[in-house]
Amino acid sequence: MSWLTSLDRHAKVGAKHHIIPRFLLKRWANGAGQVQAFSRADNRFSQRSVADLAVRDFYTFVAVDGSSDSTFEEFLAKVEDPASELIGWLLSPLRSPGTALTVDQRQSLDLFVAFQFARGPRTRREIEQIADYYGKTMSEEHVDDDELAELEFVPHQNDHIRTMGNLAESVWTNLHRRPVHLLRLDRPLVWLSDEPVVVDADDTDDDHHPDCSLTTKELRRRARKAKTKGEEFSTIVHVRPVRRRGLLDADAVLMPLSPQAVLAYGPVDPDIDLRIHEATLNEDAATEFAGELNNKTAVGALDVIVGPPNDHHFRDQPMPDPAPILHVCGPKSIASDALNRPLRRVRPNRYLRQT
Repeated sequence: MSWLTSLDRHAKVGAKHHIIPRFLLKRWANGAGQVQAFSRADNRFSQRSVADLAVRDFYTFVAVDGSSDSTFEEFLAKVEDPASELIGWLLSPLRSPGTALTVDQRQSLDLFVAFQFARGPRTRREIEQIADYYGKTMSEEHVDDDELAELEFVPHQNDHIRTMGNLAESVWTNLHRRPVHLLRLDRPLVWLSDEPVVVDADDTDDDHHPDCSLTTKELRRRARKAKTKGEEFSTIVHVRPVRRRGLLDADAVLMPLSPQAVLAYGPVDPDIDLRIHEATLNEDAATEFAGELNNKTAVGALDVIVGPPNDHHFRDQPMPDPAPILHVCGPKSIASDALNRPLRRVRPNRYLRQT
């Protein structure tokens, strides 16, 4: 608490914040500090500096006194600093294989991965789309359809920052119950993205609510029946992310640490220990693993995908087009159409800073 109260709340207001930590991006950079990148928002490949892969005021929030506050960026630095040192040690060729982590090291590692899962632009874009769906749903009877289709209801960035800690805590608790593996590849093949945590889970389609299958006609019939009885009409709206389903029960959770190393959490196990289980993938095994992981990385990215600087084939790879990131069940409407279609705007909305 003394550390928090000693912070200058405004020191990094107006600064660029790295969504992917700078220390991690540097592992993909060449000697000039540049990486190969693909931007889905721009639909182009380019050579970009590590400094350029940052967003101004992404973690700045508006405090209760109305001023812009950069405290959360300072907190994220506190999460990153021990993780940076630990990852450097894990990847060092001088470290003895199979070394056990201390309890503090394991907690630092899990917390870092958990925040990388929660802090990205995709989560913020999901929150924006839920707000837009709610706004359009509440306005359907008051605004002309053509006008409503062009409107966009956008929440403040504070909503993402407010939920980030709870989401990270839930993920951290789950990761701490999984064994950790360090997978090394015999050459640099692995990509990174603005959503670096990849969840390997079965994407089942068996979690629907009975209301998901109701048609507009059936909903109106139910509403009339409730009105006749003098009862309040309600229905369940099922909105779910296109990705991240089943993280708590996922077979594996992976995060690239360099173009040649991947951190992999195995299935939840009550008997885990603090050892780092290590394996090296060579030749065809490395190529196959990297191909599958890179495909999931590209699909899960909101915007930016980063490739190894010396990978001459990176620019030849077909990248997935913008796609829906949320899906809502039920009858078609202006609100549901806006949610279920591919993203018209990839990047989260930007806000003017407070004075």
